[in-house]
Amino acid sequence: AEVKASVRKGIEKGVQFITITSDVEGTERLCYVGWDHYRGGKVAGRLMKWMVGPGGRAVVILGSKKLRAHRKRLEGFSDTFWAGDSNNEIITVLENDDDSEHSKLLINDLFTKTQNIRGLFLGGAGVEGVCSALKKLEIDQNIKVICFDRVASHIQYCREGIIDIVIDQEPFE
Repeated sequence: AEVKASVRKGIEKGVQFITITSDVEGTERLCYVGWDHYRGGKVAGRLMKWMVGPGGRAVVILGSKKLRAHRKRLEGFSDTFWAGDSNNEIITVLENDDDSEHSKLLINDLFTKTQNIRGLFLGGAGVEGVCSALKKLEIDQNIKVICFDRVASHIQYCREGIIDIVIDQEPFE
């Protein structure tokens, strides 16, 4: 809400805005340049559905539901993961403030209290904390993990078998 208000004030003063990476809807910005987060969430949902099979139970971890990009990823994931006769379940949606240390705490608490988790969809940052906690807890390798951003640490966790799929937002780099 604060960002939207700031953009509107700037536009009222004649400043032209182009939003990049994360859009600010409901403003008179010139355009948005970036990833289609809803479609990225749909891709993740389709892949997770395929990996966990019918009746699969997944947990979603976002940085914040306040971020449009994260809400759109969740919406796309949910629309696809629940589609059809799969009886799949999103157990919970957690927020980690895009922080790895917070992610570790969430994973430790989650796996202490929750059984039969088959998948983790990581829709924001904090991936390293999730993977570190899974590794430390020696969680069953049948947990499927999907995240975004092809960075060195995510690739390493793929090699270690902790992350199953990394959805890259910049395939030409």
